[in-house]
Amino acid sequence: MNNRTTDIFDAWIINQHNRLKERIASSTIFDDDAFQETYLTMREALRVKDIELEFEPVFIKLYRRMLARELSTEFRYSHPDPLFFVLLRSDEENPEEVGQAPAENIQAKQVDEYVKYNFKPSDYLIFHLKFFQAMTWQGLIDYTGQSSATIARRLNNMKHAVKQYFTPPIYNIH
Repeated sequence: MNNRTTDIFDAWIINQHNRLKERIASSTIFDDDAFQETYLTMREALRVKDIELEFEPVFIKLYRRMLARELSTEFRYSHPDPLFFVLLRSDEENPEEVGQAPAENIQAKQVDEYVKYNFKPSDYLIFHLKFFQAMTWQGLIDYTGQSSATIARRLNNMKHAVKQYFTPPIYNIH
């Protein structure tokens, strides 16, 4: 256990915290979760091994890895479930061919109108861009100026509301 190195690292983080955030934000997306994860990972590595190194370049490289991992994990778990795609399917598809009951033959237009009239215009815009215009996550981040976690949370809230509204009561189990 190397308390001296971790103490130096902790003091460095305290002194450089805001400047480090600004430097990261100027070159890539800034995400608080990835920043905290980077701090904890680097601190643990320094606690276990006595390594002499410059903190800043290593911290920034590790942050980029943590951010990529955070975004890929978020992307993996933010895909809609199959019912969501059933709700968005076109008129031409026959529900019996898809294996759905006629009561679940919901039109994409109905979903669009539900979200439009039941959520804030900014939420509706994000929903429409993601699911109807197929905008990428990076495109949504650039367009809204919000973090990917915030966008994913807003989309998941709307997706859950759509699912609750359009799922017949007998299938709506919690």
